Amino acid sequence: MQESPEFFANYFLPLTKKLVAARKKDESELRGKKYSLLIEQIWGLFPCYCESARNLDLALPKIMPTIKLKLGQDNQTIIHAIAVGFTKIVDALQADTAISPYDFLRAKPVIGRRRTHA
Repeated sequence: MQESPEFFANYFLPLTKKLVAARKKDESELRGKKYSLLIEQIWGLFPCYCESARNLDLALPKIMPTIKLKLGQDNQTIIHAIAVGFTKIVDALQADTAISPYDFLRAKPVIGRRRTHA
């Protein structure tokens, strides 16, 4: 069974945030490197959760602020995992909807749109 990006957002993102906080608190350089390695390994899992385009409207608002921060850092391992993950999302969207990535990007965004109750 393929997991969705929403699972990554709900399970792994909070874990990485805890590891970042622990790394900042810990004064040991060796343990700091261990925390950094664990964070990189978790982000290395990100592409595996992007093979399905399910629940993107729920996952992307949770993931994007963290991704924006990660892209601003100089960690090529995490940046590569994010790029591969988004490539897989685009491929999954193309396969699921039979539209080109160009048409998808031109479409009106649905992510973040608030639903109104009638």
